[in-house]
Amino acid sequence: MPTVLRERGYRFFFYMADRLEPAHIHVERDDSAAKVCLDPLEFSLVEGFREHECHEILRITDTHLDEFLRAWYSAFGGPTAMNDLRIKSVSFSDRTFKVEFSDGRCIELPLELFAKLNIATPSERAQWRLIGKGQGVHWELLDEDVSLENLLLAYSLSKSGAYAQGVLV
Repeated sequence: MPTVLRERGYRFFFYMADRLEPAHIHVERDDSAAKVCLDPLEFSLVEGFREHECHEILRITDTHLDEFLRAWYSAFGGPTAMNDLRIKSVSFSDRTFKVEFSDGRCIELPLELFAKLNIATPSERAQWRLIGKGQGVHWELLDEDVSLENLLLAYSLSKSGAYAQGVLV
């Protein structure tokens, strides 16, 4: 995604792989990086910025919030696109948890992020059902539930380190 804003030496931008995550903006300057959630306005990642720079980044983000949200929804679809997103199916490998969404997109997550699922047998993991018309997944034998929101958060967190290190994901 092209840069959305340059101000006071900071570059504000998105990664195209961010489309499954809640609205946010990435910020970089020199060797420092941050990820700012747009609703609520807060950091989800800060690497290298000092406290006064973090305050300045939040002030700039707040000032340009409407612009950032317009750019986000223009690139990834309006807020209803996320509201309409549902889980369609889940599957597993020995190390990953794959989720297919109603719009055809998929994510793969490290199975280790889900403690109960990680230690479950393949046959236990295979016995799942959708709840809330795709808002979550339930495993009766494990007494485990995972929401759509938590899957997207886990996906975001699983990518945070790579973003901070400048690794293309």
